[in-house]
This record gives sequence, structure tokens and C-alpha cells, in this order.
Amino acid sequence: MQTFKYFCEGHLPYGGNPFDTISGRTLVFFDTETTGLSPGNSQVTEIAALIINGDTLTEEGEFHVHIKLDDDTLQKIEDEKDSKRKFTVAKILDMTNYYNSKATASEGEAIQGLSEFIPQDAILIAHNASFDLKMVNTRARINNVSPISHFSKVMDTLMMSRQFFLPASQELEAAGDEEAKRHLDILTKKWNWKKTKRAILSSRLGDLAKALEQDLTDWHQALADVRGTIEIFKKFKEFFDKHYNKGLQDTSDFKRRYARTLGKTKWQNK
Repeated sequence: MQTFKYFCEGHLPYGGNPFDTISGRTLVFFDTETTGLSPGNSQVTEIAALIINGDTLTEEGEFHVHIKLDDDTLQKIEDEKDSKRKFTVAKILDMTNYYNSKATASEGEAIQGLSEFIPQDAILIAHNASFDLKMVNTRARINNVSPISHFSKVMDTLMMSRQFFLPASQELEAAGDEEAKRHLDILTKKWNWKKTKRAILSSRLGDLAKALEQDLTDWHQALADVRGTIEIFKKFKEFFDKHYNKGLQDTSDFKRRYARTLGKTKWQNK
């Protein structure tokens, strides 16, 4: 089975502008909502996916399903009813507005439907794609249905933010670019103790949407997050097309900032 690590585009060093590869291709943006972060003991509660034309970036198909809670999830809700934890299953379901829509499929049926919806050799795109793919494919095995495996590659807007947009924006800010400074001011969650350097930068979908002036109504609902990811993807395409071939990624400062994204600096994710 194809693996995320091998097929993911979003990690530098890029062999070229990754957006040059989408022409003539079918793109599938997708997102999941879940009851937790561990696929072994958390279930998927909502899946959304949109087929997008790689040339026009217009929508050509939609898959969206709310999923029935399984017995394990219902038992967890009962077991946690007196819990003081910040993120119980019940609180997560409320945050994702689970009960505002009718669940129409089992988890296995929903994952099988997503697999059938994705065209052969499509490019999969998500924000924090490794999480969503791992969750869906682990739950597929648990439910004895086909995993998502017939894509050609993955593009991850989270990685694009961490490993090009944010380091490049810092380079542009240092050169006096006011737009880059405005973006970074919104995405900076913590400064160093001297207030001279940005210590924590966010690549969360909601923060990126705010920085790039994109509407993200109903955040933490799968279809809304997919549409938000598409808009971020379009903004990143403009950014890459404008800045990628100008040598930013070859400067020593960029390489230092890029290296920091690999573990030396804290980052906020989804």
C-alpha cells in the first residue's frame, strides 16, 4: 500500500514549485472529524471531500457524510459523563456540532464511500494530511473495508505553511515587506523573552484563514474545513508562484528557519 511519507509533497527541499504539478490533474481535498487523536480507540464521525479541477481550481464533485456513533464511542460517552477532562468525547462532539446533522452511515460505510469517491491517481490534499490518512486507513482496517490507497500523491497545506510560507514570510519581513509582517503578526503565538524574535508560529487552519483574510465559518466541521483548506491552498499557490523562484529558499536564513521547523521550534498544527 502506498505510504504517506513517500507520496507527500509539502516537505522541502522541493524539486520545484509543487503547484506546477497540479495542471491537468484531479485534486481531492478532504477532511475528517473524529472523537479523538488515536485511531485505535477513536472513531471518525464526519468525512467530507471535494473534487477540484487542477487547471481551473473549480469544484466538480462532493462527498459528505455524518457517521453513526459506534458502541465503543457510546460507552465512552457514558463512562466520561462525570469527567472534568477538557476534551471528553461529548465535548468534542459538541465542538464539531455533531448533533446538528443526521448521521446516515456506519463508519465502515463512510470510509468505503470515500474510497469509491476518489478517482484513480488523484492528488489528495488536506491540512495535516498524515493525521487524516492515518485515521481513515486505521479505521478502515478495523471495519474490514478498503483503505484509501489509489491516489498518486499527497499535498499537505500544513507542511507548506511550516516549511515554506512561514520561513519565506520571515525572510520577506526582514526585507521590509509589510504584508508578510501583517501575516506573521497574526500567526505569532509567542515571542522570546526579549520580545525580539517570534518563538511560536501557528499553522492552524483557523489562524491561517485569519491571516490570509479567508472566511472559515463553522470551523471544526469537515465540509467547512475542506472549503477553508481549498482557499488556503489557492493563497499558497499565489505565494509560491510569486516567491518560489526568487531564491528565498536558498538563503542561509531560510535554511536555518526551515531546519527549526523540523523540531527545534514549537508549532501549532490543525
